[in-house]
Amino acid sequence: MGILDNRYEKMSTPNGLRYGIIEVTTKCQCACPGCYMVRRNALNHGEMSFEQAVRVLDLCRDYCERELETMDLLGGDPLLWPHLQKYIEELIRRGILPWIFTNMLAITPELAQWLFERKVHVTGKLNINPDDPKQILLQAKMIGCNKKTASRMIAAIDIFRQAGYKAPLLRLQNLVRRYNIALIPEYYRWCLKHNLGTDLELMGSGEEIGEKYWQIAPTLEQIASMIKAVQRVRQEF
Repeated sequence: MGILDNRYEKMSTPNGLRYGIIEVTTKCQCACPGCYMVRRNALNHGEMSFEQAVRVLDLCRDYCERELETMDLLGGDPLLWPHLQKYIEELIRRGILPWIFTNMLAITPELAQWLFERKVHVTGKLNINPDDPKQILLQAKMIGCNKKTASRMIAAIDIFRQAGYKAPLLRLQNLVRRYNIALIPEYYRWCLKHNLGTDLELMGSGEEIGEKYWQIAPTLEQIASMIKAVQRVRQEF
């Protein structure tokens, strides 16, 4: 289901770094409740230069005495980073697998095709069952935007699929919160029906966990019920 990424299981030596994560830009069109960058008021406050991002690769290579195996590109939204394609070409040249984590709003058919031709892994965002039009307002709430923006995000999934994307190259990440936890089984069933990978993510926190966190995050009992429901859906497939 993608809840645990087994890339991170074996770290045998102090310099056994194999996988990188880099935040290339703070630009983003969304203001998702529960996002640590929203809590810190860090969105839309700058981005890396191409040279800075390459320097990260060089430092990792010097430390490990070899290139990384993968590099996760985060933001903000990395599709808004002006050096994205140039950097992906640099990663591929070094034999490093690029993996983009995106809200998908800035995707175009041309860029989706370009990424697919290079077998770039993409993890998008989705919190609802797109087949139920009544849920689009909830999707807007989950990304801190209006209905029009939420509809664009849903349409972006089709842009990726029309370019040839499907599991395992395309996954959809669902940040589980109180608002949408009851819809997780529907979401999971929709992804499986459409041959898309899934990630269910529980809310983390870079700060002290207080009352505001628990106003958004689900309870332990809700999580336990969700897991049982997801297991039942999994058995269907």
